[in-house]
Amino acid sequence: PIPGISNAMQPLNAYPAQLHNLLTSTYATQLISVANEGLGGEGAAQGVSRITSSLLSVQPEVLLLLEGFNDISLSFAERSPGDTTPISIAPIAANLQSMVLNAQGRGVEVLLATLTPVTDARKESRATIIALNAEIRGIAAALGLGSVVDLYAALDGVPGLIGVDGFHPTATGYRRMADIFFAEIVSRYAIPARAPSLTGP
Repeated sequence: PIPGISNAMQPLNAYPAQLHNLLTSTYATQLISVANEGLGGEGAAQGVSRITSSLLSVQPEVLLLLEGFNDISLSFAERSPGDTTPISIAPIAANLQSMVLNAQGRGVEVLLATLTPVTDARKESRATIIALNAEIRGIAAALGLGSVVDLYAALDGVPGLIGVDGFHPTATGYRRMADIFFAEIVSRYAIPARAPSLTGP
């Protein structure tokens, strides 16, 4: 769950590696590490089971949490042809909330991200992602996380950011995700290079 990438994406092109490069080049005098604890194909329930060991082994100050896409994809893949029953997002949202609470209980700050958009022809997939993203925003508000890292809004409708499969971001899309996480981290945690000068009356 910290963070997830497609099995098809080379590790050096994945957004955690690109985020690490952005942070270390910007803050060259600081020791910065971005651990990619993502597991391709993992569902949110598996993330709940795995997150404790990830948090204990990495001991991060901040958790970038992007999870739930595989649950939606698998639910649609397992449906019978012609089944138009809406996918239940409640269990996915509950698992995400459980992961956030676990991290918070260990003193880890959480940057909760919305799922990226899809461009495939299945309108149900898009509607389900939009519905889960609304739940994600609700979790962030309820648990005092501040605003979500809105990957959906940043990638939606921009040509070349989602791959030909309609689901996974392209290398350019992953770079955009890294940029978005970077901007959020800088806005929340960056310390100015020097203290502002103060003048008397």
